[in-house]
Amino acid sequence: MNIKIFFKEFDINPASGILSSNPEFKFVTMPFIGSKYYLSKNKILFVGMDVGKDETPGRFQDLAERNTNIECDINFNPHIAGTYCSALYLLKNEKDWQNVWDKFIKYDTYSQATKIQNHKNGENPLSFVALTNLHKFVTISRVNRSGNENRKFLKKELEESLLLKEIEILKPNIILFQGKLPSSNSLREIREKNIEIIFAFHPSNRKKAGRNPQIYIRTFTEIK
Repeated sequence: MNIKIFFKEFDINPASGILSSNPEFKFVTMPFIGSKYYLSKNKILFVGMDVGKDETPGRFQDLAERNTNIECDINFNPHIAGTYCSALYLLKNEKDWQNVWDKFIKYDTYSQATKIQNHKNGENPLSFVALTNLHKFVTISRVNRSGNENRKFLKKELEESLLLKEIEILKPNIILFQGKLPSSNSLREIREKNIEIIFAFHPSNRKKAGRNPQIYIRTFTEIK
């Protein structure tokens, strides 16, 4: 299912992202696609749970704005800091980033580590990955990212169909699901594309020492 059909099926206002039939919700953002994503041998797609916050009142983020908001060098929220940590770890051999990783893991948390620029100019790990969310909608005017109120499907089949279309377009070699997996049927379709599937805690988890870079990557589990 492409995005135009998705908008039509949900009757989404193309300017505001608001669902006409369910006006307390809005489509919140297009995916993030790093500026060097297609240059990477190992293309990694991260799939979060939900955005959690209505970041753009009255409208949704298009591709250009989403990319600008995420592909920064420092000072990320815990979700993006953990995504940066994961990308650095998964790409360190391909990109010869072992020295950067060795310095990164000396910090207690990935949020602390990303308060400074760790990478060389032009080697931002986020530039080489893509990010989308399993759940595509957010409660209008929501300001607090914590809580699971938007981690639910309005029409599961349609929303997972859009995720599968995103995967078809982005053609990742690796997908890392952050905190939640799609249905078994969707996982089966992904496996049929010979994509490596990894599951990990969501990076904003509050488990004791869970945001420590070394401890976090130990949660990575390959889904067979």
